[in-house]
Amino acid sequence: EVCDSLSFHKVTNGKFVQEKTIENVSRPLKSSGDYIICDLGIAWLTQKPFKSELVVTDSKIIQTLANGKQSVIDGSESQIFKNIADTLSSLFSGNKSKLEANLRKI
Repeated sequence: EVCDSLSFHKVTNGKFVQEKTIENVSRPLKSSGDYIICDLGIAWLTQKPFKSELVVTDSKIIQTLANGKQSVIDGSESQIFKNIADTLSSLFSGNKSKLEANLRKI
C-alpha cells in the first residue's frame, strides 16, 4: 500500500523530524526540515538545528553546509554507487518492481 501511494505521485515532499541518541549524551539530538523526492533524486533539507542540504542523484551525493561549503561525491564511474543510489530512489519513490530488481543485483 505504501509503495502504491508513493508511486502515484511524481514528486513527494514533506517535513521530517529526526532524533538521534548518542551514548553518554543526556538527551537526544533532534533535527528537522523538509524533503523532496522525485525522478531526479532525493533532497534532504535540514533547517534546525543548523541549515544543510543533502542531495542524492543517480551519480552524485552533494552536501551543502550552512556556511555554503559544498562537498561532492561523484559516483558516476562506480556501478556500486549507481546501484545504491537507484535502490534508495526506488525505495523512497515507492517503485516496488524497480526496488525488487535492484535488490536482486546486490
